[in-house]
Amino acid sequence: MAPRDDVARFRTNWQEEVDAAATYGALAKIERIETLAEVYRRLAAAEEAHIGFWESKLRDAGIKVPARRPSVRSRVTVWLAGRFGTQSVIPALTMKEQAGRHGYDGQPGWNVSDNSVRGSKPIARQLFCNVGRWNSNLAIKQHL
Repeated sequence: MAPRDDVARFRTNWQEEVDAAATYGALAKIERIETLAEVYRRLAAAEEAHIGFWESKLRDAGIKVPARRPSVRSRVTVWLAGRFGTQSVIPALTMKEQAGRHGYDGQPGWNVSDNSVRGSKPIARQLFCNVGRWNSNLAIKQHL
C-alpha cells in the first residue's frame, strides 16, 4: 500500500482532472462556435485519460476509486459559462491553468518525460493565452 501522503496526492490530482474533464466537456456543449467546441471536446478527452491514470494509481495503492463528482468550483464555472457564455470563464480557467502549469513537477514518482498526464496542458495554454484575452484563432489553427 502506498504511503498516506501519496494517496492524498493521488486523490487531489484525480479530483483536479475530474473537474477539468467536467468543465471542458460542459464548455464543449455550451460553445456555439463548432471549431471551439471541438477544441473543448479534445481537452475533455485528454483530461479523461488523465483521470484514468490517477484512478490506476489509486487502485494500485489499494484504494477504492470514488464516484466522479465535479467540485463546487467546477459546477459554478459551468453554470457561469452557460449563463454568460464560455468567454466569461476564460480568465478564471487561464489563471487555474497557469497556477497548475507545473503541478506535477517535483511530485515523488513523477517522470518528467511522461506525457500521459501533461499532454493537454500546451493546448490549454495556447487556448487561454494572455489572461482575459481569447486567442481562438491560434488555438484553432494549431490544434484542429
